[in-house]
Amino acid sequence: FSYYGIYDESVDYKEIPWRNGRFEPESLSNKLATLARAKHALMQWRDKAQKRTLAFCVSIKHANFMAERFQREGINAVAVYGGSKIDRSEALEQLAQGNLQVIFSVDLFNEGVDLPAIDTVMMLRPTESKVLFLQQLGQIGRAHV
Repeated sequence: FSYYGIYDESVDYKEIPWRNGRFEPESLSNKLATLARAKHALMQWRDKAQKRTLAFCVSIKHANFMAERFQREGINAVAVYGGSKIDRSEALEQLAQGNLQVIFSVDLFNEGVDLPAIDTVMMLRPTESKVLFLQQLGQIGRAHV
């Protein structure tokens, strides 16, 4: 496995309010769902991704924004979250079949589930939880590629 730490050049996390031991969710979502950040993520994805990507987002707004930006660039991408137009099973099936390239997810793939269809993970959200970070990062370790 290859792991890349990509500098988040467009976000100053010091500007995001910190409340009750975590970033204020609305402010964090607003700072992450920007054109500059989406362009940077797209450039890095094109350079480093393989074929089937799972991306972790901070909010529904963030996931929808990222999926839309990638779609505008001709990439088959969807946002998946509780109540989304496409459910997680269908999205994973489409990813495995090659009909999708990227799933932008909000709180659906954090737990330790096997995701054999993925070969690339993008962490597009910060997390205050080491356990959550390792669970998300570990999804690629459970992929069967």
